[in-house]
Amino acid sequence: RSLCDWSSDVCSSDLVKISPVMDLDILTGLAKSIEESDVVYCVVASNTLPNQNRAREDGRPALNFNDGNHVGGLAGAALFSKSLNVVEALGDLLPYMQVIGVGGIFDADHVLAYLRKGVSGVQCATAYLEQGPRLFSDIFESLSEKLS
Repeated sequence: RSLCDWSSDVCSSDLVKISPVMDLDILTGLAKSIEESDVVYCVVASNTLPNQNRAREDGRPALNFNDGNHVGGLAGAALFSKSLNVVEALGDLLPYMQVIGVGGIFDADHVLAYLRKGVSGVQCATAYLEQGPRLFSDIFESLSEKLS
């Protein structure tokens, strides 16, 4: 429910994390409910798809990553283009809401793609599991070069 339940002194709002809803009518209804809420301050999109039968861009199963050492919900590269579409739509539907982009962020180009869609920030999870902590310094170094 809330990342801030443990301390009302830290914040008094909630965030919502959604799947990449591809139906614009459903996404519009979700956005309306979020907008009408007095407590939601941030939308995180997106971490999984209702239909888990997906493949990565290279054809490998999306449910198998870290050289087959991890199997879980749909994550990573399989979400990238779908999540970009969702964050773009959310930006239009909720222009004053913070949106955090999630899904398929493995390098600086992925971060830049999300930033171009108007996100306030990004979350990397699958890439971190696959590449380890070095992922973040690689992304920051590359972003620094690209934005110089």
